[in-house]
Amino acid sequence: MEIRNYITFNAVVEEDGFTKAAHRLNYGQSTITLHIKELEMHYNQLLFDRISKKIFITTFGKNLYEMTKPLIEHYQNVLSINEHHSLNQVLRVGVFESLLHYRIQDLIQVYKEKYPHVDLVIRHGTCTELRDMVRTGQLDLTFQIEPLMDFIDLKSEVLTQELFSLIFPKGKGLELMADKNQTVYLTEKECSYRGAFEQLLDQKGIVKHRYMETGSVEVIKQYVACGLGYSFVPSVTLRDAGTLERLECISYELDTPMYTQILYHKDKCAFPAMEDFLILLRTYAKNWY
Repeated sequence: MEIRNYITFNAVVEEDGFTKAAHRLNYGQSTITLHIKELEMHYNQLLFDRISKKIFITTFGKNLYEMTKPLIEHYQNVLSINEHHSLNQVLRVGVFESLLHYRIQDLIQVYKEKYPHVDLVIRHGTCTELRDMVRTGQLDLTFQIEPLMDFIDLKSEVLTQELFSLIFPKGKGLELMADKNQTVYLTEKECSYRGAFEQLLDQKGIVKHRYMETGSVEVIKQYVACGLGYSFVPSVTLRDAGTLERLECISYELDTPMYTQILYHKDKCAFPAMEDFLILLRTYAKNWY
């Protein structure tokens, strides 16, 4: 039995007649009659009593109506799901702490205000971890700071080149790197720019006698500001006035430039919430420096 028969039956019940049901469904009255007869033959039950050119729903008909009304409502919702698709969307984005705080915090706030119906899920991790989550479908998009790379299964969009700086306590500088008693503050092992920092230390012949690892640039800045060592961070994390008052920052040019990029799977079908996020992101990234 086709769904159209139940739609016709519900319309006849709700309009209390074949003629009004035909007008509502834009059918000929003969089509309405045929659909009802097909249902009655299927169940071998009368749905309506016909008395003096009027119809009265039978007990079986009432039971069938109560059972099929939710079915028809659900079917109509399925048909119109594209009209309110955004109500059920979830966008999953990967990002690490320094980018979240200094690059995309305002972007996320504006996106949530503009698209309140989208559930925005933010996941943290290293570039490698977040890329793997995109590959396995756990994330829709991820940010990363990396050199330009080609991926077989991922598509990358460059947003801006990132600059980097060595940071020291206020009043100190490169001479501090020769002091073996100073603590070297490193980001996590999988962090892309940690490798660039360690390469710099190797070039200068500096052995890391004392070092500390943390995934938080803010923690690193606090320790260095307290005179407890030195580190290497993206220059974008040093732009607030409070930081500049407490740290000495020396720009360092990488041999291989690194860029903030957005990655997503090449086979990913961009859904509306994802497309809206990318459009807004590209607009914001034009003003990054």
